[in-house]
Amino acid sequence: MDSQASSKLRPMGAKRNPPIESLRHVFQDSMDRMSPGDILLLDDNESLRDLVDPAFFAILSCPLCGKLDLITQSQYSGIESVICGYDDCSCHFRIDHKQALIYLPVN
Repeated sequence: MDSQASSKLRPMGAKRNPPIESLRHVFQDSMDRMSPGDILLLDDNESLRDLVDPAFFAILSCPLCGKLDLITQSQYSGIESVICGYDDCSCHFRIDHKQALIYLPVN
């Protein structure tokens, strides 16, 4: 992304926050206040686990845009990469050791 396109995404003069380096595990009572890089494991929250397809393992707040999405056990374990599911975000990363975030190029 060029600097002109990047400047259209944030207010004039706003500084870009440094990329989130690691996940922050939160619990269900924090779900409405999740920040970029927060993750809520579904198996730790029985009431949510019953509401979500068993193929998914956690709710993740995108470390770039902060929007919530579901991820699988393979993504959480770093076997598969994660791509933000929203059209206006191109965040692509891998979770290393169930904690650290390694950002990948967007193809």
